[in-house]
Amino acid sequence: MSETQKFDAIIIGGSYAGLSAALSLGRLSKKVLVIDAGNPCNKSVAKSYNFLTQNGNSPKEILEIAKQQVLSYPTVSFINDEVTELNGVDGNFEISTKTSQSFYAQKVLFATGVRDVLPTTSGYADCWGTSIVHCPYCHGHEFSGKAAAIYADGEAARQLVNLLSPMHPNLTLICPSNEPDFDFGNKVTVIEQVIRNVHQQNGNLNAISLENGEKLDVEVLYTNPSFEQHSALPKNIGCDFTEKGMIFIDSDHQTSIPGVYACGDCTSVMRSIATAVASGNLAGAIINKVLSETYMLAVVNDEFAV
Repeated sequence: MSETQKFDAIIIGGSYAGLSAALSLGRLSKKVLVIDAGNPCNKSVAKSYNFLTQNGNSPKEILEIAKQQVLSYPTVSFINDEVTELNGVDGNFEISTKTSQSFYAQKVLFATGVRDVLPTTSGYADCWGTSIVHCPYCHGHEFSGKAAAIYADGEAARQLVNLLSPMHPNLTLICPSNEPDFDFGNKVTVIEQVIRNVHQQNGNLNAISLENGEKLDVEVLYTNPSFEQHSALPKNIGCDFTEKGMIFIDSDHQTSIPGVYACGDCTSVMRSIATAVASGNLAGAIINKVLSETYMLAVVNDEFAV
């Protein structure tokens, strides 16, 4: 095994959370490898909001700046590849990639994110991230006052109505399964229907057709799409998951596998660039603390052995 293959930590996933963790580790001179397949979940989003100093910038631009800054640290490396296998134990992990490369690390961090599972409804994918959105904090303000609809059931519907009512005087709640047992007053029109078609131009929504033939003129649709883990690797190695399908982590961002950590969207339903960056920053600091303690213990033991 060559020294170029050995790292203190390998981060699987090089988006906001992964790069933030690499920054924490790189600034403390830890040797870090970030491996990323180049397929971020928000690739269709033109602008990102609710992130201090970057409000309104494109996710791609934010990512490019982050990567440039993180890779300015000499102990941080980055490769475009896909991790296919993870073997070994805490302190001695082996990573294999799609291009048949092998790397070794004391610690491993999953920052692999999630993948949205969009319905096949005509026009839906074209609008996703532009005028069909999931987060009022990330996108809601820009649609204030416009004709809006929510596509959700149950508790998700209630929460979205509560968040969006102050910004949208004419709000329609479309429930695909059944109407919720909540009284929203006369400001919210509730319809129990399934969306059949999305009418749009260049990703800009202008109307929605329902299964009953009714057509609604709306400019933005809020919804909570289904999602799945972007990488099957955490499940393959035996990581525990929460009831909501996120990788289980403790307060130190460690998974159920010793020495394997996780951060970002793969661990939290609160999905935004800001929270991903914060999560990665903390995970990187925690891994650095563990690595530093292990290093000092080895130094002390060597001194006593003399």
